[in-house]
Amino acid sequence: WGKNLLRDFLKIANISIYSSQGNKKNVGWVKKNYPKIKFEKDTNKIFENEDIDAVIIATPIKSHYELVHKSLKSKKHVFVEKPLSMNFVQAKKLFTIAKKNKLLLFTGYIFLHHPIFKKIKRISLKEEINYIEFNWEKTGKFSEDILLDLVSHCISMCIELIGIPKKKIVLNKKGIVSKCDIISIKLLFPNKITCLININRCSAIKKKNIKIFTEKN
Repeated sequence: WGKNLLRDFLKIANISIYSSQGNKKNVGWVKKNYPKIKFEKDTNKIFENEDIDAVIIATPIKSHYELVHKSLKSKKHVFVEKPLSMNFVQAKKLFTIAKKNKLLLFTGYIFLHHPIFKKIKRISLKEEINYIEFNWEKTGKFSEDILLDLVSHCISMCIELIGIPKKKIVLNKKGIVSKCDIISIKLLFPNKITCLININRCSAIKKKNIKIFTEKN
């Protein structure tokens, strides 16, 4: 995913250094396509570099908190892939540091910025939403927690359209490759509004369907 971020951020910013601890093919890809960008294995040198104003983070979820924490402590703005951290306590600490240092801290929930979603949000201001259903099939990353990696996308859209849910009910949970690869969750919101999330990351096909019911449509 870092490749996509690199391509888009280069349209609006000067990227001088990148770092990767993972796939060597990705490092080779950057060297081939963007030879002027310097590779730095030691991320601490990036945090220590006073010429760098902002950091883009697209790493395994469990590493987000530490890397964002170091970035903010180094007085750098941060764009980090979702989710921001592993839990609420960590997220709250990061918010506090960002606010104290007057830094921008942005989490990349990509669907919230899709033009269709923005249109749906405008419609929801005129027509109250009663029910939302997410059905998502894809070949997944089994190394990541399905709740943090995939369900978080659906929850982010629900919160943006409806608000904070008051209760979560796990209807189905099944492990095939990892502990949990198929999951169904029901979210209950005030005013009897409900949301159903069905995700299967073992599917042979890739398909995402979202149904939204309002008072009128």
